[in-house]
Amino acid sequence: MSQLRSASTIEMEIQALLVHFREPDLAADALLKKYENEKLSLPAFETLASFLLQCGFFATLTDFVIRKLESSAIVPWGHFAEALFLSSAAVDAEIKSALLDGAEEQLLLSHLSRTHNLDHFEEELPRQRQLRRSGFQEKNELLKKELLGQLEVLRSQGLFQDEEKLLVKLSRLFPNDPEIVQASKSIKEKLAMDFVSKRRPQPKNKPLVFFHEPKDPETAALLINIEKSMQDAIKKKPELAADFAVAQLQWDNEDAAFRLAQHSSSSTENDWLKAEILLQGRLFVNLLDHLTWLETAYADDPETVFSIQYLRAQALWGLNQKNTAIEILEGLIQTRPEYRAAHSLLEEWKEDLL
Repeated sequence: MSQLRSASTIEMEIQALLVHFREPDLAADALLKKYENEKLSLPAFETLASFLLQCGFFATLTDFVIRKLESSAIVPWGHFAEALFLSSAAVDAEIKSALLDGAEEQLLLSHLSRTHNLDHFEEELPRQRQLRRSGFQEKNELLKKELLGQLEVLRSQGLFQDEEKLLVKLSRLFPNDPEIVQASKSIKEKLAMDFVSKRRPQPKNKPLVFFHEPKDPETAALLINIEKSMQDAIKKKPELAADFAVAQLQWDNEDAAFRLAQHSSSSTENDWLKAEILLQGRLFVNLLDHLTWLETAYADDPETVFSIQYLRAQALWGLNQKNTAIEILEGLIQTRPEYRAAHSLLEEWKEDLL
């Protein structure tokens, strides 16, 4: 085992000491006494220096680094310079030159570029900073490309659980990356459908549920068991709730779809999914209440008005308020003549009244 302490070891020690002492100055004192005469790797030294900087112990960090330099240790020059400038009212040119010479001697000029305090003194530092950023971005892109390649292999082999674990890692490394977000969404849908398919029998020359037909006792019992399994699953993975609700909706099991949808997090997609479930389930009064809420929640979105009016008209038609429903659609079409779905529905309703 290497004598050099790793960054993760230092991180755990800092956390343990903070819990033990409950005071950062006591934790810092214990750490400095321990590592006064012990070797530190550069990443571990960076972790310790970051902790001291965040706590405001600038002079303490400066003195500690100077003592380490006396023993020819490799030090985090960026952190050292930052602490030096923060602990001193003014830093003279001789010290600035010494910082540059020391960093160059240890081949760590790029590390010194982490601070902006010397940009006015040495024009090479901004260039080093840009090179460092470019190198970091290139390294990240190569890592992402490698991990996405592994992801594709897992996907082609149908190893969905391993794929999901790798996606969790990717999401931590590259948060909000559109490619990662889309891949995460796809795996959730796959896992949801896989979960359902393993729990339903193969159909015997007929679909699982006939569209808008009464469910036979066997099918009804099966759907109850599937919903129970889904409810158990979303206790561990709430993010599957919306996918399960869609599955139940496809089987015309709107009541179960609505119950499952209640566990989904609030989002534009999920909020409109609930409206669709209420409409297909003929829960028109609840739909009207939900639409009123949507008007407030998405008041900043101008498209919301048209979508809500379209659904409101259908809810009112379902409640036998047919004239009012037709008036809403006519007003909608007058404002949005290109709204083809509204045109078709209006023609259908008018024929029904003849």
